Amino acid sequence: DIAWLDKATNFGAAERQELLDAAPGFPRGYLPERATGHPVIVLKRLSGASTHVAITTVSAYSSGPANNNLAPWKQRCHRSKKAFDFRSFAGSESSTNRPLLHLGKGLWGKPQTSWVYIQSVYVVPLSVLSPYHRSNVHLQMAPASLNDLCAHIERDCRTWGDVMARLQRHEPASCTTPTLPTPFSRSSSGNSPPTKQAAINTTPHRAQTSVPVPVVPVLPAVQCAAQKPSSWAQVAVAKT
Repeated sequence: DIAWLDKATNFGAAERQELLDAAPGFPRGYLPERATGHPVIVLKRLSGASTHVAITTVSAYSSGPANNNLAPWKQRCHRSKKAFDFRSFAGSESSTNRPLLHLGKGLWGKPQTSWVYIQSVYVVPLSVLSPYHRSNVHLQMAPASLNDLCAHIERDCRTWGDVMARLQRHEPASCTTPTLPTPFSRSSSGNSPPTKQAAINTTPHRAQTSVPVPVVPVLPAVQCAAQKPSSWAQVAVAKT
């Protein structure tokens, strides 16, 4: 559930068009280019066949040694963001009494300046994600922290409804219903089959001729194969 969002310069033409180009409602593009080239937390994937996932970035938000690790909500450049919309990883300053976020094991490259802004949630294709390699272990969120963060985002992120709608739009059809042959009987003249509507409304019966009535096969109910949950590591392997 921890991945790397590629830099915009590595996006293909289709990815740039989907994420970065101006679109109705997004004059500057759906995904801010400055959000690329960051580690992300994969928040939701609807099924094992999904081509898109919901993510949120993990960032230092211009904090570092030059400004004494100044928290983003104290910086003028982020003054439009509300302090209570930031979630802090353990080791980074917190603005609320919400639980600190934890990794299952390992550390971020910037453990003192790692924050999540819950209003920055996006739907991206798996093709722009890759495994996070800036740690000597595979990073994953601690389950309790991931559940807490997801619940917070689902409740308070202003664009969460749009995020879910986008995920649904990109979800591939997992199963289809077979088309059954339509039974028909010969018309009273015996020369031509009835219209489609008449065939639907007419109960099949044996005509005066010896031509047998077609038998409609009974097919078993269609069942979609159950999708097994997968970690980001498994998703990344599947991409390659």
